[in-house]
Amino acid sequence: MTRGWPSRTRRSNGERCEELLDRLTDPERMASALTEVAARLAGNGDARRAESVVRRVPGAARRMRALVDVAAAFATTGDHRRAAARAVEAEGIARRTTDPRRLVTMCLRAVDGLVAINQLPAAVEVAEQISDPRARAAALTRTAEALAAYGEIRSATAIARVLDEPERRTWALVAVCEAQAATGSRDEAVSTAEEVLAELRPRRDARVRSSGSSGAGYSRVLALLRLSTALHTVGAAAEAERLRSTALHQVVGDVAEPDRRARAFAHLSIALAAAGAADRAAVLARLTSSELAGIDDRHSQDRARMRVVEAFAAAGHVAWADETCRAIEGPVARVRALTALASAVAGDRAWALLDRAEELIGTIDKPDDRWTATGRIARAGAVLVAGDGPDRSRRNRIARLVVELLATDGWIEAVPAVAHLSWEGFDALVDWLTTRNDGGPDENLGQP
Repeated sequence: MTRGWPSRTRRSNGERCEELLDRLTDPERMASALTEVAARLAGNGDARRAESVVRRVPGAARRMRALVDVAAAFATTGDHRRAAARAVEAEGIARRTTDPRRLVTMCLRAVDGLVAINQLPAAVEVAEQISDPRARAAALTRTAEALAAYGEIRSATAIARVLDEPERRTWALVAVCEAQAATGSRDEAVSTAEEVLAELRPRRDARVRSSGSSGAGYSRVLALLRLSTALHTVGAAAEAERLRSTALHQVVGDVAEPDRRARAFAHLSIALAAAGAADRAAVLARLTSSELAGIDDRHSQDRARMRVVEAFAAAGHVAWADETCRAIEGPVARVRALTALASAVAGDRAWALLDRAEELIGTIDKPDDRWTATGRIARAGAVLVAGDGPDRSRRNRIARLVVELLATDGWIEAVPAVAHLSWEGFDALVDWLTTRNDGGPDENLGQP
């Protein structure tokens, strides 16, 4: 029996985690932590305790957000009855508020939750009741994108076409095109892509006349590339190539800010690689590096490189991501890039990348940045632990990072890692604590 924990060896890890959270006093942090634990319990099938924990979240707005997350967790396990009940409960909280601004925020969150559990008609109903035009458009856009993703293409298209904001309408129609491509509807996907292009051309001409921002140009590039990828999947090769060519000209002509320009070239290289144009993709990857090197401010250059690493890693282009990562000098951006890269690989290589990231923690001056960086490493490691099997040394390593965070004002950064750890991983955390605290975990666990 482990010294310092004799009376709790028969108790569940969920109960131990609740005891940890009961020691916290800040309402916002308490709410975040309780939400993580409740969602974890729901995902593991402990419905009774999940619903008990979520109702301890302080404050109506925070509790509503927690109910949405728990509803989504229930949905992932197939418990649609409880998922719907918790979503309805969240919606009821949103409807009861009298503060207009708060109502907008809560309704947006309720829409997100209803979308997460595929309660799309209810999501449309809530979205349409939002009084603020921009917030209503944002909620309807999310709902249209979800409808498209779930194959409700006709409903998604109907919502997209009544959106007043051209930008929102564009993104909703892009989602529709992707959904049409996913079902093999070649002609419909091509037609929707042409409709989006017709939306984009007038806005581009207006920006050229008014010397508009390169942010809008960058957004247009991403839309074009999503369309090109969708059309490529249904064999509309010529149309997809034309969209990629248009995107390239957009970067050259309209994206002036160096960081956005570099990221745009990175996305272009990813799209070309996906289309099988490996040589052209490699050329653009090298062009991305040149654009990054041309950013004058070192901090801005590091941030741009970090985002390019994340894009390359997410697309599976590990070599490109690694090369870009090695040029990052600032420890904060480098840690984030290394954790993104570690998430794209597996096994010993991933752990070696986290080793490199952990070595940088001591060089980060600002406590908030240091805690955030440590949290990223812990979370990435927790995900790896879940897939690595019973490697106790690695589990204990992540437990150590979590405990170090729990002993600081940045403890909230540890919660995602705890949520991703398997229950065996959480046991390793408890073991680590009990062998290092003379008074046992009760005296120190969770103290700021």
